[in-house]
Amino acid sequence: MAKIQKNPTKQDLVDQFNNTFRYLDDVLAPEFHKFVSEIYPKELTLTKSNTSNIHTPFLDLDITIDQGSLITKIYDKRDDFSFPIVNFPFLDGDVPLAPCYGVYISQLVRFARVCTKVSDFNDRNLYLTGKLLQQGYRYHRLLKSFTKFYIRYKDLVIKYGCKCRVLVRNGISHPSFYGNITYKAYKFKHDPLKLIDPLNKLIHKGYKFDVVVRTLKLVFTDTNIDNLINKLHSY
Repeated sequence: MAKIQKNPTKQDLVDQFNNTFRYLDDVLAPEFHKFVSEIYPKELTLTKSNTSNIHTPFLDLDITIDQGSLITKIYDKRDDFSFPIVNFPFLDGDVPLAPCYGVYISQLVRFARVCTKVSDFNDRNLYLTGKLLQQGYRYHRLLKSFTKFYIRYKDLVIKYGCKCRVLVRNGISHPSFYGNITYKAYKFKHDPLKLIDPLNKLIHKGYKFDVVVRTLKLVFTDTNIDNLINKLHSY
């Protein structure tokens, strides 16, 4: 920079390098590869990570230029690993629950800040909640945490133009069964029809009907819940 600043014919190049971003060994700059030999010794090998001039990963960003606009989403190199990565606590251990669900909210904030498109935000949410559910997190607690995130950080999600219910339906994975419904079902095991109203409310919130039925069958026999399922169908 000190050298080219003295050359009036290279002011455009100066402007380009003013838009260079670097974090440790990651560099984001236009036409940077043309000047590597003038900056670094030949013993140092640099790897060009992007394969296109309109698309590149940089840190935790996936950046695309689309019709003159920058489109960003989450980039996580761990997604490409052939083995699972444990980066969130398992809730069957001796860990406090509240901070664990707080970590989920913090990830939602990160996703919303980075993802330009709602589809990319939903994809990351689906991937994360699917992983958390396998590690003992409860669907209804994730639902409450997402609602808390939506209310607190509405300025981040307003760009998507979606209501909370739509983001929940399209962005939160579903487990093989709902633990909170199992609890309710055992509570009303001798009178399953009392579950109609609470189950209807849960289905209205986005609980999947087939998963609800699968959950009920863990507690009741098929004959005991046929009437209940028919009434839920009619809803």
